[in-house]
Amino acid sequence: MNTISIFNKEELFERYMNEKEVIKEVIDIFLKSAIEKIDLLKDAIEIKDYEKIKFNAHSIKGQAYNMSAKQLGDIALKIEINAKNYDIDQISENFIALKDAFLKIKDILLKIEI
Repeated sequence: MNTISIFNKEELFERYMNEKEVIKEVIDIFLKSAIEKIDLLKDAIEIKDYEKIKFNAHSIKGQAYNMSAKQLGDIALKIEINAKNYDIDQISENFIALKDAFLKIKDILLKIEI
């Protein structure tokens, strides 16, 4: 998988009009919020609460796409669809992929030069 499918730095900078302070703040907010949402998603998966799974996956998806983190957003979308279909096996499988994708994007964002 190429880096742009994981994260598109140029797209992110364009979205926030190259405002470096804004970008730093957005990254910080995203990382904190995504960690919280992933924890909430994990909890919802454990109790098979499909509404909470959909809600949290949808939130992660939106945040990821706003950060130009396509891979993370695409996986969250899959989980959202899996929840609509009550497919806990696919949700669990995709959740593992989501955690891996988040760790990749987190590593990239923490090292990004702004």
